[in-house]
Amino acid sequence: MPLAVKIKKHCVLQIGFLYMTIRQAGPKDSFFVSKLILEPMKPLALFITGSDDPEVARKLLEDLFRRPDTQYSYRNTLVCQAEGRVVGSVTAYDGGRLPELRRPVDDYLAARKHPMIMSNETEAGEFYIDTISVDPLFRGKGIAGRLLEAVYSKAVDEGHRRVGLIVAPDNAGAIALYRKTGFEQAGVRNFAGKEYLHLVRDTGVL
Repeated sequence: MPLAVKIKKHCVLQIGFLYMTIRQAGPKDSFFVSKLILEPMKPLALFITGSDDPEVARKLLEDLFRRPDTQYSYRNTLVCQAEGRVVGSVTAYDGGRLPELRRPVDDYLAARKHPMIMSNETEAGEFYIDTISVDPLFRGKGIAGRLLEAVYSKAVDEGHRRVGLIVAPDNAGAIALYRKTGFEQAGVRNFAGKEYLHLVRDTGVL
C-alpha cells in the first residue's frame, strides 16, 4: 500500500537532488496553474471559449482558478513547488458539489449564447480528481505520484470514502501511475462524447 503524504500547511519532500514543497494553492498561483491545467484540458477549454487561441482558454482557466466557487478554484487545488516555482498541480473536490461548482462555466457559456450540455463525470460519495498535471521539464521525477498521495490524504482527512478519477483508455502511462498508487477500475464513464475508464481508490473511512 502506497504511503500517504500528510498535508497540513505544507509538506517538504526530497526526490534525488530535487527539493519540493506540496501545499495548498492560493490565488497568487493562478498563472502557473492555469498553464499546467491547460495542457490536458486544451480541447475542452478551446471549445468552451469558442476560440482557437490557447491564451484565451488559459485566461479563462486563470479566472476560474482565482474564484472560490468553481471546480478549478485554488481552494480545490494542491500545488508542488520546486526551484522557486509551481511545477505541478492537482485539483479535486467532493463529487456531490459538481453541479454548483460548474455553474460559473455554465453562466459563461450562457452569456456567450454557446450552450453546452455536459454529463457529470463524478457523483456524490466520491472525492474526484478533476485534473493533475506536471511541468514537462519536471516529469519523470515522481511528482505526479506525490500529488496523488497528497490528495488521497486530503480525502481521508475530510472523511471521504473513496477517491475517483477518469482516464482515457489509451493513456497507458497515466493508467500505470494510477494503479501504482492504489487505484482500481470501477467501470466506464462517458464524458463530453467520449468514453473513459473510471478508477477509484478506497480510503477506508467508514
